[in-house]
Amino acid sequence: MTLSEFLTKLEKVEKSNGAYKARCPAHTDKKPSLSITQDGDKILLHCHAGCDTDTVLGAMGLTLRDLFQEGSCDTPYRPSPPTVNERKIVTVYDYKDLEGNVIHQTVRYEPKDFRQRRPDGTASGGYAWNLKGITPILYNLSAVVQAIKEKQPVFIVEGEKDCDTLGSLGYVATTCPLGAGKWKDEYSDILQNAYVFIIPDNDPSGKNHSEIVAKSLSGKASVIKLVDISGAVPDKGDISDFIANGGDFVTLFENAKDYNSDTNINQDSHPGGRLVCMADIVEREIEWLWYPYIAYRKITILRGDPGNGKTTVSLEVASIKSNGRAFPSKAGDLTPTTPGNVLFLTAEDDLEDTIKPRLRKARANMDRIYSFTDYITFADPRFEGIVKETFPHLVIIDPLQAFLGDGVDMHRANEIRPIFSFIRQLAEKYGFALIILEHMNKNAGGKAIYRGLGSMDITGAARSILMFGSDPKNEDNKGFIHAKSNLDRKGEIMGFSITNDGLVWNPSTTLTANMIMGTSAASGKIGRPSHEVDEAVSFLKDELTGNFVTAKEIFARAKAAGISEKTLNRAKEVAGVDSIRKDGKWHWVLE
Repeated sequence: MTLSEFLTKLEKVEKSNGAYKARCPAHTDKKPSLSITQDGDKILLHCHAGCDTDTVLGAMGLTLRDLFQEGSCDTPYRPSPPTVNERKIVTVYDYKDLEGNVIHQTVRYEPKDFRQRRPDGTASGGYAWNLKGITPILYNLSAVVQAIKEKQPVFIVEGEKDCDTLGSLGYVATTCPLGAGKWKDEYSDILQNAYVFIIPDNDPSGKNHSEIVAKSLSGKASVIKLVDISGAVPDKGDISDFIANGGDFVTLFENAKDYNSDTNINQDSHPGGRLVCMADIVEREIEWLWYPYIAYRKITILRGDPGNGKTTVSLEVASIKSNGRAFPSKAGDLTPTTPGNVLFLTAEDDLEDTIKPRLRKARANMDRIYSFTDYITFADPRFEGIVKETFPHLVIIDPLQAFLGDGVDMHRANEIRPIFSFIRQLAEKYGFALIILEHMNKNAGGKAIYRGLGSMDITGAARSILMFGSDPKNEDNKGFIHAKSNLDRKGEIMGFSITNDGLVWNPSTTLTANMIMGTSAASGKIGRPSHEVDEAVSFLKDELTGNFVTAKEIFARAKAAGISEKTLNRAKEVAGVDSIRKDGKWHWVLE
């Protein structure tokens, strides 16, 4: 092959000092790094990034024989040994799949340069110096997937060296191949529901890269935060420089800013939300803290009279989660959970003489359990702040009414509904399971799900309700029934007892729903109102939600619907309907 023919197969060919330069086809070449010269009837190649001649020719679909003019020589060309001035490989970073197979590598040279290669048994040296024919993956992929599962933060940086630096400190960090600006939406799909901290290098390309990554993750990751190192490192500095200079990394990421709020992502013509098409929604399975009783991102209510073990069970659940132990199961199929942080907020017991001693008896990992010493409500900005700071897998509120705030009437749906909407969204955003402890009303004969205090919207917001009680003949024999389950089958009755040494589970309990609900099995009652009362409750919700209706009118409407006066009065009690005197007449109101 002549030199002219050879040059036509290359890109961005430039003449330089009697020779030629071109982009090397064997690696991602932003500016020409392949030198081409002619020595008699031979073409000589030298890649300044380190590609050997066989690799360069292979990328062009040529062989060594093509470097000679036809008929000039039957001896294959052998490249000269590398000179001392050529770049040296100093580090090879493996990108492995979930099975531990190397999919591709980033090769770092000194002087500083990077190239990508992939395993190829047919190529010289066992590697092809490109990413053709494969799907690139994230660095530290297995660790990233595990961190998402365990609801631990994932840090996105610009290079593999920074990932390894953070890894040496016990954090999970990842990056994409090819450097800044090369992030793909496919990488964001891997980070569904992740707690993501993006740490750009201190230069314009780093800032631009962080914006690309954050925008791609928006609507996928649960939390997206930007970490600013600009004031702590020189121009073009990175997180490795920050740490090498003795920077306080914990304080740095605790001060990270929310991406969505700071950059107005997803703001459109629908304030407070965004219009989505179902075709764009990525499905996900329900994740369970304790199947089928308590799910992540959902509200679970523990309901019962004082003294029936709600708080003790909640602390036991906190202990199990803090240690990664197994939850009890009647079937005996115990599966350990992953250890995680717990935020326990209480307004009824002292932390020093009650909560911590109980946690100690429960063998809790105290380093993973947090509380807050000041009075706080759901509406208090500090509430979300302490959630951000503690990264909880589980949040426990004891009891509900103490955290609603002054002036909130828990019997009024219009006051309760926005509060529960907020805490549900908070659980969804940060991925934690939310347990709320609640006392029961005095309607001992009522249906289990109607036994809560306040508006029916509280019951409606919960995806799972556990009702606590004990054997009327033996108060030490306690347990709970799964009174409501919107996510899966109802769980079995779970028994337990509280001893001087702590809680003891009894999955094979003989307790029945009648015993737990405090009704007599011999009476034939099963602790719930008749089907007619259920229908009357639904009737009242339809007629009264948002409306003041006179008692006379509501009785007339009920009669027309075939509901007796006795049944309607029973339903009024169950539904929590209020009677209010207005303009000389009694009105019924549900809000």
